[in-house]
Amino acid sequence: AVSCRPGFTLVETIIALVLTAIMLSTGYSVFAMAADARERAQAVVDPVARAMATRNVLQQVIQNAIVTGRNGPVFQGSNTGTAGNDQIRFLATSAPPFIDRPVLVRLFVDGDGNTPEEGLVLELTDPGLAWSRRFELARPAVALYSRYLVSDSISTRWQPTYVSPLELPAGIEIRLQLARHDSVAALLETPLLVRLGNSWAGHGMDSP
Repeated sequence: AVSCRPGFTLVETIIALVLTAIMLSTGYSVFAMAADARERAQAVVDPVARAMATRNVLQQVIQNAIVTGRNGPVFQGSNTGTAGNDQIRFLATSAPPFIDRPVLVRLFVDGDGNTPEEGLVLELTDPGLAWSRRFELARPAVALYSRYLVSDSISTRWQPTYVSPLELPAGIEIRLQLARHDSVAALLETPLLVRLGNSWAGHGMDSP
């Protein structure tokens, strides 16, 4: 005798296919939503991480500033006369993460459209002037403001400029102005205060 096995009718098969399609589409939608949420979160996290890295680089490089005496490079924090166009120049023991040896540092905002770098630029030059390199730290920056903490027997005060081959200022405050206004801009525009030590003059470098 021929045994008859129960099977799926055409209607049952169609229903099963429809249910499978619904489950697959639902799973894809959940996956797509999760991927989209991850991309949105990454789009927020990446700029914030870059902004924090920029502030860390600025702090580390400035903290490595030194002066070596009358015959050495001058620490110079200057105001060019145009608001937001400050420049800071000094000799540093190193400029992590770019250079791990003594280097001349220049911080400024580059508004020249003919150069590949824009915004806040870190310029590193070999003390022997054999080479010079530029690193773009914050492209949206349109202005750099700086002031210098000076402490002596008379008072402790902030100055808009500072120049000395013999002694570092007690601290530097840097403030950026960005072209856009968002959470990342707010982080970069937050004033950065860097405390500095005394000069290396008299420590085997080049005493005045």
